[in-house]
Amino acid sequence: MRTRSRIHVPRRLWAPLALVATLAATLFPSAPALSDTPPAGPHYTWSQTPSKVWLQRPDESFLRLKPWTYCWEAPPEEHGESVTVCVDGIPPERDEMKRLTSASATRFWFGRPGWEFNASFASLNSPDDESCRSHVATLQPRPRWFRLPRPERPGAYQVDMFGSGPEGDVFVTFKWRVGRWDSVNAC
Repeated sequence: MRTRSRIHVPRRLWAPLALVATLAATLFPSAPALSDTPPAGPHYTWSQTPSKVWLQRPDESFLRLKPWTYCWEAPPEEHGESVTVCVDGIPPERDEMKRLTSASATRFWFGRPGWEFNASFASLNSPDDESCRSHVATLQPRPRWFRLPRPERPGAYQVDMFGSGPEGDVFVTFKWRVGRWDSVNAC
């Protein structure tokens, strides 16, 4: 014969226990397990400010690059008119640039469809060396996702990206350390 174990709780404690359980559930909601939580990925809702450029690192995390110069057409307001905002900024200083370290091409995401991006690379270690400068067009393997080829030679580069599309244009800048930056062949 099988018996069940029961915990006997006097009726006078039911209301206080129910109150404690309700407060605990309100103050400490259960969160999904860490392994069930997807990493924060690119997202954007069309607004009066442009999308950030979400640059993917080799570990699948993202650098979010805020445009420092842009002209941007916001969605129409209630009365049907759109507003275009232009901001002329300056690129970040070298020590303030976000940095990517990767030996291969990288991917990035931009929050609006119909855009194209180009990039220019300039060596941070040899800025006057023309052989360490290049310009490339990005590839767009699927909507909103782009592939940025790596510079041909290893080194440390300033990357200036220009994007244009139906809503306007944006500029972003970052540092990219490619391969062995201290090799003989490096820029």
